[in-house]
Amino acid sequence: MDNMIKSTMLEIIKNGESSKIEFKTEDVHPNTLAEEIVSFVNLEGGTILIGVNDSGEVIGCSHKDIEEFIINICRNNIKPSIIPVIEKIEIDKKRVRNMLQFDETPVIKASMESIDTFKVNTYLAKLGQSSLYEDNKESLKNDLINLSILINVDNNLFPSLSGILAFGKNPQKYFPSYNIMCGAYLGNDFLSDTISEKELTGTLDELIEDSIAFLKLTMTQKITIEDNLRRKDSYIYPVEGLREAIVNALCHRDYTISGSSIRLFLFKNRLEIHSPEGLPNTLTIENMFYRQFTRNQSIASFLTGSGYMERRGKGLLRMKKICEQNGLKCEFSILSDNSEFIVTFRND
Repeated sequence: MDNMIKSTMLEIIKNGESSKIEFKTEDVHPNTLAEEIVSFVNLEGGTILIGVNDSGEVIGCSHKDIEEFIINICRNNIKPSIIPVIEKIEIDKKRVRNMLQFDETPVIKASMESIDTFKVNTYLAKLGQSSLYEDNKESLKNDLINLSILINVDNNLFPSLSGILAFGKNPQKYFPSYNIMCGAYLGNDFLSDTISEKELTGTLDELIEDSIAFLKLTMTQKITIEDNLRRKDSYIYPVEGLREAIVNALCHRDYTISGSSIRLFLFKNRLEIHSPEGLPNTLTIENMFYRQFTRNQSIASFLTGSGYMERRGKGLLRMKKICEQNGLKCEFSILSDNSEFIVTFRND
């Protein structure tokens, strides 16, 4: 193992457990580990080290099926299930398992060349960081690693899932269903005449902007006369609220569901945004306005840094408030099998 990684891990262990760090031995009860994972998912994320006891002593993992044990817990004890990324770390010939977030999964089929460095430079400029890499490839590489855009796997660097989605030259080359399917219809159901249908592809920011562009082309415009007798043109659904809903869908969709797209439907009496995601164990439609849940930490950080979302947990309340201010209803629902979250804007 790289000495820097080893020293960093030893420093983490030395500092002990915290709200971000949890130690577990390999004989941890499945329900206990599931509770810790759900707790981290519901908050700001964290790291679970399996093979370290409560005193910070590196015990290691001797069972050869420990990874399968962890995966089965994430699949069977957590609803909706998640797919963990497990990193093997060896300290003094003792193996430790470090569980990573799914949006930091390395994309093995991609390479550093799959990342658009112009997009990275633009993003870093928004953060107020230097973005001059023409003569310093090593500096670029280090920044990409620090931002979790690149992941080190056995001394080889691969883009992370979030790195491809945020900065990839062609994200759908690797993840065809990580797109947005849009449809606009004259009536109130799919049997009515179609105004327009379109598949949107690209990076996260491109998906957001292209979704708004599609809606502006297909939404009914609203004309009002202000007190100064000037005409004001707007849309039947407030663009600010729609943007919030699209950002929320991209941030919180379940990227472990690789065969489903985000779907956007514009009908005569409503607009629906369907996202492939279920509510975690501790959230319900009733309490989700008052609980914080961030499924994809790296994606959330990118969207926050890019100015698309605030930190954190107020997106749904903002949608409702914006709709109420415009005399509209904003409703939230979940499919009975907990596989899809739906935001509905109503004008009836």
